[in-house]
Amino acid sequence: MGATEVFDATKNFGGPHNDGEGDKMTLEQEIAGLREKAESGDSTAMCEIARLYEYGDGVERNAPEAAKWYLEAAESGYPDAMLEIARRYEYGDGVARNIEEAAKWLRSAAEAGEISAMRELARRLEDGDGFEANLREAAKWYREAAEAGDLIAMLELAHINNGGYGGVEPDPEEAVKWLRRAAELGDLTARRELSDRGLNDGDGEDL
Repeated sequence: MGATEVFDATKNFGGPHNDGEGDKMTLEQEIAGLREKAESGDSTAMCEIARLYEYGDGVERNAPEAAKWYLEAAESGYPDAMLEIARRYEYGDGVARNIEEAAKWLRSAAEAGEISAMRELARRLEDGDGFEANLREAAKWYREAAEAGDLIAMLELAHINNGGYGGVEPDPEEAVKWLRRAAELGDLTARRELSDRGLNDGDGEDL
């Protein structure tokens, strides 16, 4: 996988295609080329093939085949695929449901830097959902996600530092720091909270 390649799970593969024989052949050729790249170890192509089978885009929808390619990409070290296969193991989508495998891949995705996985892992550690509850570790992962720019994680981290629980000591200054960061990103909840504390004018401007 090239360093600049990014898997885009929202795009329509190959662009618009008509029903003509020439367009059909072009699509088949594009898919064949993509499969060749995937089979040669290209993680981005693996995820693209998985997406095609997941949504039935140019091929017949096939959840087991989608899961197979997401797993291949995950095992090659692709963070997005780690999160995708974690979800499939959790819900039994294309694979046998396996909560332990789901937890393993979710943690792997978080450790590989996938921001959504960091936040999801934090929430599950906080709730004891699929993991033994561990609020200290939950706070750690909320911090990782918040520092990577995740707005929800910023709010969660502010909440944890504001009250302190599960062995996490209260730290009001840290709570305000993360509320300010969230407010700077335009979050109205954070702005209201800061305003209630007399720390800004309600529009995100410091008093």
